[in-house]
Formats: sequence, C-alpha cells, structure tokens
Amino acid sequence: MNDKDVILSVRNLQTHLRTRRGVVKAVDGVSFDVRRGETLGIVGESGSGKSMTAFSIVQLLPRVGRVVGGEVIFNGEDLLKKSPREMEKVRGKHVSMVLQDPLTSLNPVFRTGDQIAETIRHHLKDAPDPKGKAVELMRQVRIPAPATAYRYYPHQMSGGMRQRVLGAIGVSCEPEFLIADEPTSALDPTIQAQYLDLLKDLQKQYNLTIIFITHDFGIVATICDTVAVMYAGKIVETGPVRDVFQRPSHPYTEALLKSLPSLEEKPKRLPSISGQPPMPHEMPTGCRFAPRCPYKFDKCEEYPPDTHVSPTHISACWRSVK
Repeated sequence: MNDKDVILSVRNLQTHLRTRRGVVKAVDGVSFDVRRGETLGIVGESGSGKSMTAFSIVQLLPRVGRVVGGEVIFNGEDLLKKSPREMEKVRGKHVSMVLQDPLTSLNPVFRTGDQIAETIRHHLKDAPDPKGKAVELMRQVRIPAPATAYRYYPHQMSGGMRQRVLGAIGVSCEPEFLIADEPTSALDPTIQAQYLDLLKDLQKQYNLTIIFITHDFGIVATICDTVAVMYAGKIVETGPVRDVFQRPSHPYTEALLKSLPSLEEKPKRLPSISGQPPMPHEMPTGCRFAPRCPYKFDKCEEYPPDTHVSPTHISACWRSVK
C-alpha cells in the first residue's frame, strides 16, 4: 500500500485535561495511520487514553479538555484547523461515532426511529423520506419488525437492540469513517458476537473504514486488521494484528495477550499484570510501563524511541532497539 491508501493520519496528537491536581496529558504524542477500508483496533486498559484519542479526532472533548498539539489529517485536511461549524458538517456525514452506552447516547423522550430520521434530516437535508430510510436502516441492522420498532422508546428495547439503533444512526448518512468506542462492552458474549458480525457486514455494505476502541484483545483478533496498543496516553506498539499476536514486542502487549483465555488448553488461572497504571498527574519520566515490567533495566529510565520490528510493526521498547 502507498500513502494514497491512508484516509486518516494522526501525527503527534497531544490532548491535555485541566484538573484540580494539575494538567493531565491524556493523549501524549500519539501517531498512527488508518488505511481506507481497514479496521484499526485501539486497545488498552481503562484510562489509557483510547477514548480521549477518538474524541480529540472529532473535536468532541469535555470542557476541561484541549488539543494542544499535533495534526489529524482526514482526506488531506487537518480536522484540528476546522471551526466548530465546519466540524458539524464533518461529523455524521463523513466521520461518525458509535458510543459505548446507548442509554446515555439515545434521548429517552424520543422514539428510536425518530432519532435515526432526525440524523438523516440534519445531514442530508434533501433526503426524500427520512422516516422510510430510518425503517430500512433498522432492517439492515437486523432489528426485528423495524416498522414497529421505529415507535419504541429506548427503554422499551434490549441493550443489544439499542446498540443496533446506534449502529443505524452511525451509518445513516453513509460516512466514510466510523469510530466505534467500546460498543460491545455492555453486551453478553452471544449478543457481542452477533454485533461484531453485523459491524463487519455494515463495513462491506458502506465501504467503511473503522477505528474500533476496546480493552479486549479477543475482539481485536475477530474484527481488526491492524492494532495500536495504548498505555498511559501513549501508543507502545502497533502493527498488523497477526504480527502483533504472534510476535509481541512490547512487554505490555505480551502481558495483555497472556491474560487471554485459550480454548485449546485446560481452564487455568490467567496471569494478571502486577501493579497499577501510573497516576495521570504523576507519569514516570522514562518508560511508563517500567514500574510494572518484568524486563526492566537501567535504560528504561529514559523513554524509548519507536523502533521498527518489521517494516509495518513498531514498538516503543528498549528491548526492540538493535
């Protein structure tokens, strides 16, 4: 692939949060590319900066948040240089988001179908039949009896069905790019598998490029082409899923993969990562994983450079430096 395949290029993205205890570098120099038609998984523990990276891309940060540096190049344009009004035209129509909790994302006082139709009216003002398209979208995301379900309020639907409504809203304006922020975390394993199958079908149907944010490496293996592993505001390893799974280079990635259950082995107690992630306002000056790392040595007092393990596989670990 060449640079023409890259639809989104994030370069040295830095997002700070103002808190009572000082400034938190929630996203600290994050860089990655996403190629057209692929699915990038961003994986890591809670608080690693995954969601804040996504909200920085689409400029939907909380009031205490601000992007202080970097570039977010989407189709050749820097989204960080766009005004709020210009970003309103980008969000929904070109870049869409599916969030984690449908109960907080959906308005409880409006019918679910009307919420899909309103998104269509807002971004596609010349749409001839928003209600009809909303019903069709509900059918496409496999909601039973969509014409009837159109009239349901969010509380009248199961968690899995509400998440499908968010999926319908996400693709309602046929965007090029979809950011899915842990959309399956509240679903049971069976419904989760169905939702992932649905997402793959929607990707094919709408030619979507996807960023899938998760804490679950099992989901990454199921749906993603490439993966970026985040820890304490930084990406510590990135590459094709197969390469990272078979030859993890960063100790944090290795520890996460070891904690995955295996169907081929007898059930056993899974290893956990000792210690806790650093406090956001007290980051180590060197490698941020070093306090928890079994391979720590003196050089880890300095932050490691990004090192190419292979042409497409990068790791930020001194053990990777030749």
